[in-house]
Amino acid sequence: MSLEYEKIKQLTCELTGCDCSAIIPTIRFHRDLGMDSLDMYQLAVEIEAYFSIKLSDAHIAQMQTPGDAAEIVSRL
Repeated sequence: MSLEYEKIKQLTCELTGCDCSAIIPTIRFHRDLGMDSLDMYQLAVEIEAYFSIKLSDAHIAQMQTPGDAAEIVSRL
């Protein structure tokens, strides 16, 4: 997997407290991990800080899975 995906996976594990082995590219942040909008905002802040990028509200809305998030980050 990509560097972007691996870091997003790590950040997701830290934020949710779940086992990193449970995080796969297609797991859904809201439905499967129970993340709410505040959790998603926190994840976005962490991603922005680590990758030195700026995510728009549209980008955050498109981040449904770690795979989606990694794809968005790789395009920025």
